[in-house]
Amino acid sequence: MSQVMVSVQNPGTGDSALRPATSSTLATHPLMERESSSRRESLRPPTSSTSSVTGTQPEWDPTGQSYYGSRATTSSEIDDLNPEPDEFWPRSDSDDENGRSGDGGGVLKRASTAKTGNTARKIKAMLRKFGRSYNKRYEFLPNDAQEKDRCALQHNIVLDMLDGRLHLAPVVNARRVLDLGCSLGSWPLDFARRNPNTFVLGVDIDPITPPYSLPNCRFHVTDFNEKWSYGFKFDFIHLRHLGDLPQKSLIATIYENLSPGGWGEFTEWIVSIQSTHNSFTETSFYKWLKHWKTGLKKVGTTVHYPLQYKQLLTEAGFKNVTERKYAVPLNPWPPGKQLQKIGSMMSLNINTILEPLSMPIFTGVLGWTPDAVKSLLTEVRKDLANVEMHAYMTLFTVYAQKPRGESSSGSSTRSSEHG
Repeated sequence: MSQVMVSVQNPGTGDSALRPATSSTLATHPLMERESSSRRESLRPPTSSTSSVTGTQPEWDPTGQSYYGSRATTSSEIDDLNPEPDEFWPRSDSDDENGRSGDGGGVLKRASTAKTGNTARKIKAMLRKFGRSYNKRYEFLPNDAQEKDRCALQHNIVLDMLDGRLHLAPVVNARRVLDLGCSLGSWPLDFARRNPNTFVLGVDIDPITPPYSLPNCRFHVTDFNEKWSYGFKFDFIHLRHLGDLPQKSLIATIYENLSPGGWGEFTEWIVSIQSTHNSFTETSFYKWLKHWKTGLKKVGTTVHYPLQYKQLLTEAGFKNVTERKYAVPLNPWPPGKQLQKIGSMMSLNINTILEPLSMPIFTGVLGWTPDAVKSLLTEVRKDLANVEMHAYMTLFTVYAQKPRGESSSGSSTRSSEHG
C-alpha cells in the first residue's frame, strides 16, 4: 500500500512552507454554487446549541424535557436538539428494538462475532453481482459515480444541519488541516476556501476527482490505516462517515500527528431510527432496520458504534472530549422550509444507499433472495415518501483536544464561531 509523502520545507520557516506546489489560479467552478454557498454562510442565524459569539456549548439541563423521551405533536424541538445524557441511549441493539433506553450504567461493546475473511469476501462478491464496485475502505458500500454523488449530497445535509459550519471543534487560525476519507473533496475544498491561509490535505483510498482546485488544498490517494509519513503535524484532523469504529491504532496515529493543543473531530450516523407518536414502529422501514441490524451483528458490528468514541479517545490521551447529537428528519415531515429541505435531501440519501446497504447483508448474511429484498425495499420507499411517518436519525459528532505541551505549531484554539 502506498504511503503519502508531502514535500514541504521546514515547518518553522514560515507560511510559505505550508503552501502546496500548485497553481494559484482557481479552476472553473460554477458561479451559482459559490454564490449560494456565500449566501448560506452570511445569512445563517446562530444555532440554539452553539453561540455564534463565543462558540461555547451550553450544558444539558437535567430539568428540561428530552426530545427523545417526548411524544411531541410537532417537530419544533428537532432544531433545538441538545446533548442528551447517556440514559437516553440504548446500550445494545436489543434494548433499542424493545424500546428501552437502558440504565446508562453499562458499556456498549462490539458484538463478539468477528468479521471473517470469508464473510467479507462474500459481501464484496454480492456487491459485484448486483452491478456495483465496492469501496476498499467500506466493506458494505459501493464506490461508483452514484455513490460519489450521494457523498456530495450527504456533505450538504451535514452542512445544513450544522447551520453552515464545517466543524464543531473550536479551531481557529489552523496552519495545517487533514481530512481523512475525503471522497470527492467537498469538505477540504470548503475549508480551504474559507481559510485561505490554511494548508488543507484531503486523503482517500479511492481516486479523488475534486470538482475544482484551490492553491492551498491538495489531495492524495492513500490508505490512512497504514503508516503516516507527513514530516509535520496538523492542527486539526477531521474524519467523517467512516462507517465503523476506527481501530485504536488509527486513533493513536491521529493523536501522534496532531500538534499540541490540536483537535480531532469525528462524525457518524447512529442508524437507530426513532419517531414521534410511534409512527415508525409499524412500518416496513422498521422491519427492514430490525433485520439489517441482525445482519450487522452477525458480521461483528452494531449501529451504536459511535457511542464508543468517547472512551476510545479518552484512552488515547485526548482531553476535552465533547459529544454532540442532532436529530435529522428522514423525509420532509417537520414544519419549516429548512427542515423540510433537509428531510427531502435525507430521503434521497436513504433511497440511494438503501439497496447497496441491503443486498450484501440480506442476501449474503441473512440468506434472503434478491427478489424478497427488492419487495421489502419497495415498501420501505413507500414509508419514506409518507410524511405521516415522523422519523429521524441521529447525526453524532465527537471532538477532542490533544493536551498542550511545551511546543506549539502556532495555532490558536480559542473559542470562536466555528467552521
